[in-house]
Amino acid sequence: MLNTAMSQVSVNAFMQAEYRVQDDHNLLVLRVGHYSKPLQDIHIRFGASSSAFITAYNPRSEIQSLQKNETATQLLQQDLHATSYSSLPATGRDTKSLWPDEPGFLVIGISCKQALKLAEKYHQLAILFADSHAIPQLEIIG
Repeated sequence: MLNTAMSQVSVNAFMQAEYRVQDDHNLLVLRVGHYSKPLQDIHIRFGASSSAFITAYNPRSEIQSLQKNETATQLLQQDLHATSYSSLPATGRDTKSLWPDEPGFLVIGISCKQALKLAEKYHQLAILFADSHAIPQLEIIG
């Protein structure tokens, strides 16, 4: 069952989005349900068995000012620096350009439970999570 704050329209938008990860000089594009060899390579390189895309932009899918979004992203980045997780810059992108890009991070080595907890702190509705099979899945919060 869907979280009451999450409509089917929102789920569809998350499912159809691209999640772009900047790794050194390479841009990886992750999609829900699609195996990613570059993501598996990142897991191997960092000695991790999982990763998650997390953003602090637009809490509860409500558009915020650039200043509020950037402040929230800085706080998320501080939270990540306080952990042992590595992260890479990433951006969620609506392929239909109906929603603004949402910068965030690919957090490497984080468990799904910890990723959901962290995203919930920033009032997000969902995250993208990939285990050792490197097939990102949408995980609804709540």
